[in-house]
Amino acid sequence: MSKWSWCCCIATVVVIYAVIMAFIFIFVHSPLETKELEFTVSDASLAGFSYSTATPNNTLSYSLTLNITIRNPNEKGGLYFDQIQVIANYSQSTFSVVTLTSTPLYLGANNTTVLNSIVLQGRQSVLFEESDLEKYRLETTHGVYSVDVKLALRLRDVRFRNGKVIGSVEPPKIECDDLKVPLRKNNGSSSSSFKATWTVSKELEFTISDASLAEFSFTTPNNELSYNLKLNITVRNPNKKGGLYFDQIQVIANYLQSTFSVVTLTSTPIYLGANNRTVLVSIVLQGRQSVLFEESNLEKYRLETSYGVYSIDVNLALRLRDVRFRHGKVIDSLKPPKIECNNLKVPLRKNNGGNSSFKAKRCMNVYIFTKKLRPYHEYGYSG
Repeated sequence: MSKWSWCCCIATVVVIYAVIMAFIFIFVHSPLETKELEFTVSDASLAGFSYSTATPNNTLSYSLTLNITIRNPNEKGGLYFDQIQVIANYSQSTFSVVTLTSTPLYLGANNTTVLNSIVLQGRQSVLFEESDLEKYRLETTHGVYSVDVKLALRLRDVRFRNGKVIGSVEPPKIECDDLKVPLRKNNGSSSSSFKATWTVSKELEFTISDASLAEFSFTTPNNELSYNLKLNITVRNPNKKGGLYFDQIQVIANYLQSTFSVVTLTSTPIYLGANNRTVLVSIVLQGRQSVLFEESNLEKYRLETSYGVYSIDVNLALRLRDVRFRHGKVIDSLKPPKIECNNLKVPLRKNNGGNSSFKAKRCMNVYIFTKKLRPYHEYGYSG
């Protein structure tokens, strides 16, 4: 074999090795989609639940036992539960708070743990209104009580850092509301069985379903961008219970990191119900804006002009009210981080109306029901 052939063989092997290593690197370091933990009240029963109206006590005596299942559906990494508090409420009155002694608790990837026989027992002075007393008497006749349970967590996130603790997290209280808890009879039986309640909330889904430009031109020396952008935005609520009011929706358009338009929609307030979707149709951003592009940005603009497709970033700033799990009553005001719909490939419509089609794109950075984890370096950890 000639020297040239040997060189070709060696070069081929090196190239193949480099390609394989590149694929391995991409696979290992690709960001994984993070799924929310799933909390289920898998069993609940009452050994006692009685309210005395004898003044001045107004005392609720209770003995509540719970089993709570926690599942981590992520394929990589886990979390440490440093503290779990169980808070029990009846008719909007808190009657018991218990801090579990089983913590700290580690929940690994793609794993499940069951917190068995959590007992909340004692007496608590509570003052019920007449409507609450009527509800209590009615539920006493049926032997089943509507109890709300909340979980307050303090945990450490170790996902995606090869097992290293990267920060402390205190998420919002997890709500396990309107549990129908049966009262056990003296013989140990109950009037009805408890139905397991799944408590995880899924994030809203925002999609830019259509986008087009009737005009997009930049002129010098006045450095003015003339634009006419039209958007359709689809918002979906995948949760099976409850909805939200959108009090305000702002659409912010950016090109090459420069904001050129901000529009507040006049269609708000909008209510988005459970397991439902709404489409914000024909959102128009039109006008002129003075922007200053560097030479590298001008080169990109000229290149995209030659293709007739522009890379535009759209952010959504929301102000909304959360009405989940409260039978329509507003319980909180929310102002989540800006939702990012970046790198949209928006076509410029031609004079004859024809243009390349827009490919719908799902928006990111949606943290309405869940809490965005801060970068690990903000907690003083390195590496």
